[in-house]
Amino acid sequence: MKIHFRSGLALISLIVAFLWLSATLIAACSNHNAAAKKVIRAQIKVDQDNAALAAAKLDYLADLEKSRATMKEKLAHNAATIAQFRLRLLQEKQDSAAMQKHRLDLLEERNEALQKSMMAYPDSGQTGWGKFKADFNREADALNHSISNFSGTHLP
Repeated sequence: MKIHFRSGLALISLIVAFLWLSATLIAACSNHNAAAKKVIRAQIKVDQDNAALAAAKLDYLADLEKSRATMKEKLAHNAATIAQFRLRLLQEKQDSAAMQKHRLDLLEERNEALQKSMMAYPDSGQTGWGKFKADFNREADALNHSISNFSGTHLP
């Protein structure tokens, strides 16, 4: 059997082509396997990240519910305290109003007493008039001062 140079060259070309094709397929398969491994690793990473995100969301929701319950308790306590303050203020207003009424009653009694003493002074007695008038004016001025202090204004 004679091998012709041309047919030998064809055979060598065929072998080289086969080897090249085999190497390409092996490289492609190994590249494909490497790419597939990268895709699988990336998918695993995405799944892990999604699981971590879901866990973080559950932690957030649990913390949110716990915080809402705590805040609700605090706000309810604040509302009760404010209501107590309002009740105390109302009571103080009532106490203050009662005290103010008592002070007004005393001022009114003093005013009526001065009015009675003026009306009761006899028309005929001039002898004690100067002293009565001075005492009366002093008491009337003191009453006027007390009324001014009560109302916060100066009355003439």
